[in-house]
Amino acid sequence: LTTFTVRAERPDNSLDTFYTGTITISKTSGSGILSGTLTATAIAGIATFNAAQFDTADTYTITATATGLTSVTSGTIVVALAPISLGNYQFTGTSSSSGPVARLVASGVASNISFSSYGRSGLTINTGTNENDLFSVQPSTGNFGTALNTSTYQEFTVTPALGYFVDLNSISLLVSRTSAGPTNTIVRSSLDSFTSDVGSFTNPTTAATRTVSLTGTSSVPLTFRFYLFGGGSTGFSRNDDVTLFGNVKCVQPIAFNVTGGGSGCAASGVAVGLANSQVGISYQLKNGGTNTGTPVAGTGSAISFGNQLVA
Repeated sequence: LTTFTVRAERPDNSLDTFYTGTITISKTSGSGILSGTLTATAIAGIATFNAAQFDTADTYTITATATGLTSVTSGTIVVALAPISLGNYQFTGTSSSSGPVARLVASGVASNISFSSYGRSGLTINTGTNENDLFSVQPSTGNFGTALNTSTYQEFTVTPALGYFVDLNSISLLVSRTSAGPTNTIVRSSLDSFTSDVGSFTNPTTAATRTVSLTGTSSVPLTFRFYLFGGGSTGFSRNDDVTLFGNVKCVQPIAFNVTGGGSGCAASGVAVGLANSQVGISYQLKNGGTNTGTPVAGTGSAISFGNQLVA
């Protein structure tokens, strides 16, 4: 938390400059733990706190108390995670028409997420000294055209680990082209089956950084595509340092109602399930404290534990 102060006030809400007692703060609401220096001695009625922190991103309130004074609760305090680099494609090495595969693998990948190899459609990887340490491509057939062609793109996929989701922030990349290269890039994602533009930018002939802001979350594999077009020619497109920013977070389980049960035929039992479920969460049916059957993966809708014979 940034430095903040707590005031000791008289009944008329004026500052009590004679107050020199100790003021203590504590968490009133929110999921995390408040730690650090939680007590401070007031000087001329004002206590300063500069070493308090929460350990989890959430929305909080805190309460200040002191002997002889009425306690006071803060307004809402929103603690958010700063976005980090989740993975980066550097394309280091000698360019060849087949990759090679090692050049197309992400580095610096965060925990609980994986990245695919950097891919392409309708594009051929360029070779030559000037194309080393880059993802340099040109059309496999024809030219880049003057309008969006949904068959010509670069792409990568990120997959959160089971029980986690990715909270998206942005994509940053270094972009350039030859004079006859594609003049424009449109970015789309599988969040909406590549229907709408996530972002767009022009491709300069001198390398420059382009950043596309992202919103949304995903607990399933998520693909980003960079569609190249414009200029109607067959020059080169060159990308480098493609980086995805955001955070990988743990899925928070939600309680759902158990369905089924009741009386039934002893031979076949009765169906038992859940009214809903979450993707990335597995559910274990228990009879008392004992596991019954094996865990069932959440689907985002109702799930079944099958027919049960024992109540």
